[in-house]
Amino acid sequence: MTGAFCVFWLSPYTIKLTTGDHPVMTQSTLATLISITEIGEAIASIFSAFFSDRFGRKMSLLLVGPLTTALWSLSIIFTHDTKVLYIVRPLQGIGSAIVTAIAPVYLAEISGAKKRGAFCGYYAVFWNLGLLYAYLNSDYLSFDMYTLTLILL
Repeated sequence: MTGAFCVFWLSPYTIKLTTGDHPVMTQSTLATLISITEIGEAIASIFSAFFSDRFGRKMSLLLVGPLTTALWSLSIIFTHDTKVLYIVRPLQGIGSAIVTAIAPVYLAEISGAKKRGAFCGYYAVFWNLGLLYAYLNSDYLSFDMYTLTLILL
């Protein structure tokens, strides 16, 4: 769920960040910030196999997961400073790509043959639950409360 939060937390708030009495950023800036994450994901997808072979699947996940969450927390704190977001968003993409590539492989390695499909399916289920949570709660909570609940989960 956290992986989905890290990448997609900004999407539900696109209208609120670009409209109103005091828009935080322009449509162009917001589009760039959303798409720049994909650059980090594209780069990291190439190197994630090397990373997992070098450090092991479990260690890779243990290193990248908290790092991605920390970067995501920084991006939430500095939402109003686009210069910081231009640096943090590609790094989030790198972390997300590594987790997306390695987690299913690790789950397949640690699960028995009879339960392998279920364990690998849980990854997709929790990813989509994270997206659902982010999109549903963005309308009902203030920005600060929304981001706080995402961090606490």
